[in-house]
Amino acid sequence: MKKNKIIGMFVRNNIGKTLPSILTLTTFLLILNILLGILFSTTGVLSRSVTNNSYVRFMEVLNNGDFKKSSQMVSKISALPEVDECFPDVSHPIMIETENSDQFELYTALGIPKGLLSEFGLSSDTDQYIFLPRKDSDKFKKGSVVKFEETFYNKNARPGESSYELKELKYTVSGYYDDMNWDLFPENVVLMDQMTTDRIAVGGTSDGIMAADRIIVHVADVSDMKTVEENIREMYPDTDIRYDLKHTGELPGYSKLIIAVSGTILIVLLVFCIFNINGNVKQILNSRRRDIGLLSLFGVDSGDITSIFVSEYFISGLISFVLAIAVTAVLFILLKVFGGIDMLTGYMHIYIIADALLAVLIFVLISAIQVKKALKKINKAKLFKEVLK
Repeated sequence: MKKNKIIGMFVRNNIGKTLPSILTLTTFLLILNILLGILFSTTGVLSRSVTNNSYVRFMEVLNNGDFKKSSQMVSKISALPEVDECFPDVSHPIMIETENSDQFELYTALGIPKGLLSEFGLSSDTDQYIFLPRKDSDKFKKGSVVKFEETFYNKNARPGESSYELKELKYTVSGYYDDMNWDLFPENVVLMDQMTTDRIAVGGTSDGIMAADRIIVHVADVSDMKTVEENIREMYPDTDIRYDLKHTGELPGYSKLIIAVSGTILIVLLVFCIFNINGNVKQILNSRRRDIGLLSLFGVDSGDITSIFVSEYFISGLISFVLAIAVTAVLFILLKVFGGIDMLTGYMHIYIIADALLAVLIFVLISAIQVKKALKKINKAKLFKEVLK
């Protein structure tokens, strides 16, 4: 209890003297968090895969053979252990209208499996869904009913009647997706359940066989992309396979450059920060030799003296940590809200752990070394009278 009172007294009396060190460390931790945020959001160094960007996990297989074998190809490719999802690209233009036909828009209908909705930041409680571009949320309200027409083959057509007929399909708007800007898909698409698009593709043919010139493959781990490509080529030599990532298993060149530059900056700043704090702590302890000498003179053990002063600087490190995390959170929230840059989601625990360890370790280690040096000088000199002058 007495020891805690001494620590409290020292903190109250000397916190102002450590303020330069606190601000120096806080600034360093803030810069550290910013650089870490840039690294995490641009290189994906925390992910098991090369990057966190969703689009690189998609692969397109161009069928240069018999288009009507697309269903067979989908079944065989889906059976590969590395493949997460596989579906035929039977996308086609549709005109979507509101139920009272006062709003309409031309889109490309793309059917995707329900398991891939999360890749687009979406989810659905039902097996039938339709997601529109967010830019059209004013035209087509979520939960409202929209309709479009499709052509189906009528095998029961009477002589003289057309073999094809238009059928009206109705959907309830499930929600909206954010702009993708992917080369793989058109810009103005509606994402629909694959069951409906497959039914449309089959129903529009006279033989009831789906035909697709492209198959989309989703690979959960991009490091498996090359393996999947080789297996598909072995099964279907006449296919062309394209995907964005061609250097699987290693970081792209720009990522390595960012990591190298950021690492160099952090090392230089860390050295500067340590020297600055060390000088500040040393200067403060030199002015407090009287306190150290009195405690030693009154018989306080050297270990207890060290722990008293280290505890005081531990509190200074804790203050730096709290300030750095608070400023980081506010800055990153503002960047996310106003700049659309998310360096916070999924990374905050990393900033907290890194800042806490560095803030505490730097202050504790430096203060422990300097207090022991000061005690060694005082105990060696045994000149308490001079110390107390």
